Formats: sequence, structure tokens, C-alpha cells
Amino acid sequence: MVAERERRQPPSEKKSSLSKSAEESPWAAAQLSAESGDHLQAALHYRAIVDAAPTGSRAAEALLRAAHEQDRAGRRRDGVQTLAELLQRFPSSPLAAQAGAEGAEWARSFGDQVLATQFESRLVSQYPTSSYAAKARPQIRDVPPSAVAAPPRAAKAAPTKDYEDEAKELSR
Repeated sequence: MVAERERRQPPSEKKSSLSKSAEESPWAAAQLSAESGDHLQAALHYRAIVDAAPTGSRAAEALLRAAHEQDRAGRRRDGVQTLAELLQRFPSSPLAAQAGAEGAEWARSFGDQVLATQFESRLVSQYPTSSYAAKARPQIRDVPPSAVAAPPRAAKAAPTKDYEDEAKELSR
């Protein structure tokens, strides 16, 4: 009923109601930032959700959304680290295999074949029945085990200096 009412509202009223709910909900604030094109701010809102409830029922989803917004903000490397964090913190999440596949794809897009292979190896070993693992198998078939030293770790997930500086600027 609420969704139907929102569909019938003119765009200016929809945005107004979303703005009001953004004040009340971090999810709405993140969505509003994303919809307005402020992807870095959206990523920060999603990270804040995880920080506020690190084991919350939607923490894995917030990390995945943060990674997507980091990517849209031109921070793909930060997004990859966020995907690695999702895999490390929530390996049983239904979103984990997707995070692994996207991490591999994104790492390969900026030329980090080793990291891409680590994501793919993790997909194949931890999520062998997923469709993502089926797509990853051919990628790692001829890779020697020594090339896959360790799975991607979120320990290296510290945001880049530029990202931290922008976050500080946005929070002022």
C-alpha cells in the first residue's frame, strides 16, 4: 500500500518523502545519496550501518552495497577490499559467492591477476556448487597453487588516503 502510494506521488513529493525517511533511517540516507549520484557518501552511509551493527542481519548486504557505491564513485580498489571484508566476516552469507565473483572481476579489471585468482580459488573451494564457482573454474584451471598464496584478506582493506580525505570532507 505504501509502495503504491509512493508510485502515484509526483517525483518532487517522492524525493521529499525519501528525504524525511533518510533522516530517520541510515538505509534511506544511503539510498538517497546513491540516487542523487553521491556514491561516495552512499558508501559511507552503508559503512556506518556496518559500524553501528557489525553482526546485524543486514551487515553483509550493507558491505556489498558499500562496495558497489565505491565502484560507482571511481573507487574500485576500495570496493574490492570491501568485498574481501564481506567474504572474511560473512563467509556463510548468501551474498558471499557474489562478492567473490565481483572481487575477481574487479581485480582483473585493474590488472591484479593474483588477487583475481585468489578470489576465484576461494569461490571454487568455499562455494563449489554456486554458479559463480562454475564460471571461476576455467579461470584457475592452469594456475599453479603457488600463485594462489592466500585468499583475499580484508586486513588490507584500509581505504586509500584519498578516500579517507574525501570522507573527512564529506563529514564536515
